Formats: sequence, C-alpha cells, structure tokens
Amino acid sequence: MDYKEKLIAILKDNINLEGIVFSILDEVLEEALNKVVADTTNPFDDMLMSSVYPIIEKEVKKLISEKLGELA
Repeated sequence: MDYKEKLIAILKDNINLEGIVFSILDEVLEEALNKVVADTTNPFDDMLMSSVYPIIEKEVKKLISEKLGELA
C-alpha cells in the first residue's frame, strides 16, 4: 500500500466523510434552495422543490456513498 492509499484509509477510518457531505446537502444546499423557492412567487419552483428534490437528494446520496465506498 503506497502513501496515498494509506492516507485515504486513515481519513476513511477517522473522518465521517459521508456524514460531512450529507450534512452539507441537508443543512446548506437544501436550506439555500428553500430560501430561493420561498423568495419567488413562481409556483413551479415550489412544486419542483417538493416533488423533484427528494428524488435528486436520494440519488446524490446513493452516488456519494458508492464513490466514498470505492476509496482505498
């Protein structure tokens, strides 16, 4: 195992990378999107946020979990 693989393994063991990324999605991105949606009078963005965002969020989290699982 080279130094890069060792470093990745150490980071995976000691840092909850998935938790950090999921928190950024849930607490930053989703909050920002909700703010943008709330600031408009356009009913379509409300509909998209409530119907499409949950699907996108689920798929993004699945992809993140897969990609992080591929590390080291």
